[in-house]
Amino acid sequence: MRGRKRSRQFTWIGVLMLLFVWSSWQVPVRAAFEPVELKVSVGFDGIFNWDSIVPITVTVKNVSDQAAEGDVVLHLQNSSQFDGTYINHVQLQKGESKRVTFRVHGQAVGQAVNQVRNSYVQWVQGDVSGVKYPIEGHGISGRGEHDRIVVVLGNDTDTKAILKAKPLPPKKDNAIPMELSTAAVPLEMMPTERILDTGIDVLMVTKETAARLPVSLQKEIDLWTKAGGQYLIVGSGSEATAWEAVVKRASQPAVGWTDPVGNFYRLSEAASKIRSLTLPDVPLAALLFTGYIVLIGPLVFYIMKKRNAREWNWLLIPVLALGVTGAVYMYGRWQHGDQVKMQSASLVNLLGNGDANVEQATTFFVPHGGDYTLSYPGQADVFAVGERNNTPRRPEEGNVIIGVQPDRKSVQFHQADFWSMHTVYAQQREAAAGTISGELEARNHQITGTIRNNTKYTLKDVRIASGKGVQEVAKLAPGEAIQVKLTAAAVGEDRPFLQTDAGKRLLPVHMRTEEQDMTRSPEVQLLEMAYNQSFNPDVAPDVYVLGWIEEPVLKPSMSAAHESTNLTLVNAKLTTVKQETMKGGIK
Repeated sequence: MRGRKRSRQFTWIGVLMLLFVWSSWQVPVRAAFEPVELKVSVGFDGIFNWDSIVPITVTVKNVSDQAAEGDVVLHLQNSSQFDGTYINHVQLQKGESKRVTFRVHGQAVGQAVNQVRNSYVQWVQGDVSGVKYPIEGHGISGRGEHDRIVVVLGNDTDTKAILKAKPLPPKKDNAIPMELSTAAVPLEMMPTERILDTGIDVLMVTKETAARLPVSLQKEIDLWTKAGGQYLIVGSGSEATAWEAVVKRASQPAVGWTDPVGNFYRLSEAASKIRSLTLPDVPLAALLFTGYIVLIGPLVFYIMKKRNAREWNWLLIPVLALGVTGAVYMYGRWQHGDQVKMQSASLVNLLGNGDANVEQATTFFVPHGGDYTLSYPGQADVFAVGERNNTPRRPEEGNVIIGVQPDRKSVQFHQADFWSMHTVYAQQREAAAGTISGELEARNHQITGTIRNNTKYTLKDVRIASGKGVQEVAKLAPGEAIQVKLTAAAVGEDRPFLQTDAGKRLLPVHMRTEEQDMTRSPEVQLLEMAYNQSFNPDVAPDVYVLGWIEEPVLKPSMSAAHESTNLTLVNAKLTTVKQETMKGGIK
């Protein structure tokens, strides 16, 4: 009887399970309505360079019958040093479309196109997350010296005609191997902010599109062309001729585009050298550690043995260890205080056309765990540094959240650990920074002439240098001019230049002490990035003007109370004219 009853119970359980599974199949799950449509474009029609800044353009269209407000979210979580979650808040009226552009580094995007990675774009409205759009594209890394990225700008009909005329790769054995990676882009999808750092080599624009280029894009094209880009306006019937020019130029080695974040690590290292966070001297630390070992070990054991209470060692030694640990922690809190300590290291490279390229790394030390945010006014590109080892709990919960708005960028470090350090790297082109002009002549290693400060910066501890020749100027105010007279010669020592007697003259006066270890100081690292001491007596030498300013050009604000220090080096490179061949000077 008992066996039959148990059999009936199992039968009913099986029937109920079958009914549950059957009902779940029969009842369809209705998909949530997506109020917006997203269209994602990576780079230029999917083509991008790994060693450049890649624009990710998201077109957002409101397809609902009412206004929509939410966030366009770009997740880049690929175990890259450029990982982060980018957020742009968008408001859309009924039927309205907007375009959102995120500028990220190609290494992060290059890893994101791998489908096993956790990178995507989605719409988030309140607590509701929408469909995930994967990051898709063709990243180009390790290009040959004759390979080119060609962007064709124009309407669909004209760009098809240009691409149709693209020549086939040469089949001759002795032909130069080259690859022309092409992308057709309409004008409305072309990023107008900056193209100099996007890694494209050739820009072919239809005649109709060239007539209506925005002024901002025209300026960018001019800067990019001066740096080595090839710009072609293509009319109807001239497609083949334009491609001949591209192939001819491609037979020469490609322009060595510099990595737009090439000083990423060195600036970050310079910013992390916060002097108020220096460790104790090694002898003192060794003495304290030795005293701790003696106190916890033999001394306590001896005392308890004398008192015939050795069994209490199991309690007393852990209590003493915890007490010493607590004392060290309290000393650290007293030493570091309750405020965030922040330091910025900046390099301002004057471009000679009135603009400046500004690179800055800001490192801050947090005394308590929590969320901390750095905000940058303007159009700076920002990247978080050193978060790749801080694994998020889930791919959707990144530790770094970057907010993108037209007039501001913010970087939030989510749930930062106490006593941890975090770094943000930022770069921006500063308009109307001014120039440093010079009328300089070179003869027999002697450089003479005049230099004028046409910038808005008051430069201190100014150094005018060429080779191992250095002229010192205490201060150079805006509009002020000085006479130059220095002897330039080649650097012949094996030691790093800034460790030689001549190189130490580049340093600010307060740093020239025998006792101070200057090899890894922030000032030395900034000077090493800015100054090239190479000297060739057979050609007109370059002259560098280096000076320090007190205020950072990029001025980030911290969400918590903080103490901040700043190091900013302004750098200008001037050319000279050999007096034997030409009179006068150039700027």
